[in-house]
Amino acid sequence: MDLQSNANNLDAASSSPFNVGFNIEINALEVPKNIKLRAGYSATAEIIVKTAKDTLVIPERVLNFKDKKIFVKVVDEKKNSTISQDVKLGISDGINIQVISGLKEGQTILNDVV
Repeated sequence: MDLQSNANNLDAASSSPFNVGFNIEINALEVPKNIKLRAGYSATAEIIVKTAKDTLVIPERVLNFKDKKIFVKVVDEKKNSTISQDVKLGISDGINIQVISGLKEGQTILNDVV
């Protein structure tokens, strides 16, 4: 079996910064008396809940869960096989997730769920 063709080029990658946030709508706003607002104007704000700088990030879709453990399938190029690698995770934006420990940048991760 050719593991490289099944790996879908998912390498553990570093992303800096990795922000987690969400969209909100404010309906009740108290404006100071010396500020004038005009009808029809809008504003955009970006709220960042938490940021992790210089961190390892992987897609959440590659995570596997079994017996209260979280792991990913990693290609062991020396043995031409795969291993289940336990990972400790950090913040998530719902698509990507921070890896605190268990992986190194550049490792090839398989995209197959057990």
